[in-house]
Amino acid sequence: MIRALSAAAALTAAAIGAAPTASADPLADLLGMVPEGYGPQGCQPIVDKPPPKALTAVDCQNRVFPGGGPAPARYILYGDPDTLESDFAAFINSKGQFGPLPCLGNPGIGPNKWGPPDTTAGSIACGTLNNQFAVVWTKDSGPYFGAAIGKDLNALMSWWVATIEQPPN
Repeated sequence: MIRALSAAAALTAAAIGAAPTASADPLADLLGMVPEGYGPQGCQPIVDKPPPKALTAVDCQNRVFPGGGPAPARYILYGDPDTLESDFAAFINSKGQFGPLPCLGNPGIGPNKWGPPDTTAGSIACGTLNNQFAVVWTKDSGPYFGAAIGKDLNALMSWWVATIEQPPN
């Protein structure tokens, strides 16, 4: 499964607000954006082959989300929304890597924009990746790219809506 996410990272806009400036510790910045529920040791930095245009990336495997959630997942932090969207588009359009499918509740095969009415928070696409279902998205305010895979697209989308699109306050 991590191999599938590694392949995604290798290929790997209008924002609600301006993208934050990278701090001296991009890894700490990214870990602060990763959804709660992976547990204290659930995400590990990718040090062997980080995505070339990214500031940092983590693989998350420890699934301790209340009510379930994806395992594994990868989160990639970028320095700007344009590079983020460029890598996201390259991943979505990769021949043989990602097999696009419609995301539940979205028209047609993505990517689609997501966010509150009259604004855009990022992009989302669903598909298959190495014989598993995948939900991949960007969040412009990070700017980061998230990719989660699992055996049930409905469960992945339910998790994404509850955790990313409409996070608990």
